[in-house]
Amino acid sequence: MFDLAPVQQSVVKMMLREGKEAPEAFVNAPELRPGLQLYLEAFFELDSERTHNDTLNPIPSSKIREYARDYEFDEEQSEDLLYFIRILDGEHLKRLGKRLKEKTKHGPNVAKSGRPPRKSRR
Repeated sequence: MFDLAPVQQSVVKMMLREGKEAPEAFVNAPELRPGLQLYLEAFFELDSERTHNDTLNPIPSSKIREYARDYEFDEEQSEDLLYFIRILDGEHLKRLGKRLKEKTKHGPNVAKSGRPPRKSRR
């Protein structure tokens, strides 16, 4: 489901034919070790279980345990799931925290260019 390597290869080939350089994210993309895709897919699904508002909240442990039960993980897989989700979630929250900090630093009415939006003449 998340095997992007063939897609990335196609994009890179197309870009090279057009005389463009491959995106940095594709060139230096990390490779997922065998067996870990299960946990990455779980993270994406569990991400929807958190409350999304102006505060950064981790994925609830109860939802992680529920996921493990629903997919009939054994004890070791359940422990690994909790571990990997916590690691992924922590990094994701750090990234979101940086974005939120930048957003609040510039205020809610500042356009992406860094300038305030134009006032309406009406």
